[in-house]
Amino acid sequence: MLKVMILTIFVIVGGCAESGGGDDSRGRGGTGNQPGGTPRQIIAPTVAMTVGRLGVGTVVAGAADAVTVGYGYDASDNTEDVGVAGLAITIAASNGGQITHITNVRAFDGATCVNPNNPLRPVGSREFLKYDSTLRLVRGTLTGLSIRYDLSSQCPVGARFTFGIDRMGESNIAAVGLASNKPATISYVTDTSDPVVVASSAFSVELATTSPKLFNGVKGTPNNKVLEIEGKGIGEESIYNQIGVVITGRADLVGRLSLNYEPGDGSKTVLVTTSFVQSNKAVFFLEDMPEAYRILPIAGVNKLVIRADFANGPDGGYARIDIDRTATIAMGRTYGANTSAVGSSVSEGFRVFGNRPFQFASDALPGSSLGATNIQTDLHRFHGSGWPNAIYLSAFTLGIVAVNATVTNVNTWAYRDNNYTVVAGEVGNGGRVNGSSLSPSSGQVVVRASNGAVGLPTIYYFRTVADVTTGGGGAYVSTTLQGDATPFPQSGMGSFADVLAAGAKFVWSPDQALGFSNGAGVEGVPVIGDAQVRSR
Repeated sequence: MLKVMILTIFVIVGGCAESGGGDDSRGRGGTGNQPGGTPRQIIAPTVAMTVGRLGVGTVVAGAADAVTVGYGYDASDNTEDVGVAGLAITIAASNGGQITHITNVRAFDGATCVNPNNPLRPVGSREFLKYDSTLRLVRGTLTGLSIRYDLSSQCPVGARFTFGIDRMGESNIAAVGLASNKPATISYVTDTSDPVVVASSAFSVELATTSPKLFNGVKGTPNNKVLEIEGKGIGEESIYNQIGVVITGRADLVGRLSLNYEPGDGSKTVLVTTSFVQSNKAVFFLEDMPEAYRILPIAGVNKLVIRADFANGPDGGYARIDIDRTATIAMGRTYGANTSAVGSSVSEGFRVFGNRPFQFASDALPGSSLGATNIQTDLHRFHGSGWPNAIYLSAFTLGIVAVNATVTNVNTWAYRDNNYTVVAGEVGNGGRVNGSSLSPSSGQVVVRASNGAVGLPTIYYFRTVADVTTGGGGAYVSTTLQGDATPFPQSGMGSFADVLAAGAKFVWSPDQALGFSNGAGVEGVPVIGDAQVRSR
């Protein structure tokens, strides 16, 4: 804290202390300089000076208008105002800091700069900051000046700077009583401030845990959530100036972009919209946005959502939108340094189709126990459909783990209802998806549609059954619907044979004439689905 002590010095002038040019009526009675008066006491003006650190004691390299030190004048015991011409200061640098790292030094009385035409660019340890005009120190008051300066971006972290008062430069201050024109006596309460340390300051932008994983979107649809980001200040609280994004893959799949505040209660505030201004980049400019949406706290995070309108690109086209950290800029709220974002996480991206799988999910089995011999007993149930129109399911893979049990004659049936009672006779062989019965191989069974594909204009329910023979207590069979982690093809569509040969666990098509894709990004079909277990 900046403290000011009052130190008053009295100078007595009278009797023989004065000589020449004086009044010849001294000692004749009366007072002051009146005839017959006593000698007059003249109190010379005084100024007590102090210096101290302001704020938390850290500054960041590249800061503009850093405010870390203040100087104080105390004229509280004067009978007249005092004028001063400038400020004699000292600057010490250590730990890699250099005095020349500091530039554009200005003194402010409140919000008013007192040397706008004479900013100081220090080169040595003793400097004089000259005010543009005489600074008036009003009698009976304290005057505090804050010092603002720019710090070079080349100044290393850990550098230390100490500001002080240069007593040897007192004559330059030219402190004088503005009524009596007598030189003011200067006293010093403190000579130096506590050191200011150059700290690292940055901000990070990472993907939120709730940011979308790889997903499939529909061409021509608006406001698809593609990113959720978390930003936070490092070293100091910061505030976004702009957020940049970059697209990898098919930039032509992306139309308008919007940056949104979505607190999680279902509401959405659109902050700003933009389109790609270059082939694969866009920037959201945020200077005009309310600060509440732009603040990057040290404790906690700022969450924002980026949404995209999908254009009418080719089916299966892949794109990924990520933060362009070099174009994402924030300003430190304390020291004003503009920095680019740090961070490393990237999104998984999305593919765009005319129709996509929709509402895929597993359904509970009607029971969990097994007997010694079980004929065409349930192993797995799931359902799904297409949106906005039909999709075509050509093959899917079930992982089957059998312990002390034998599984044979695997079949999958399609139903129209969630009770699994109304067989979809139009599917495959009277409702049976596969042709002949299947047997697990290497812990899995691949169910292929006997007629090439099952069209899903509405929800179909798929029930997989098998003959299971158990060897006694502790036997069980665990069955999972399996998906794909990586898109194939990466972008576009392939033939059924090529997709299956590439190791696809789930093969589908938005339109069989366009080709096929694997199950990467199909919601409800993870790489390894929830296990459905029957046991004895």
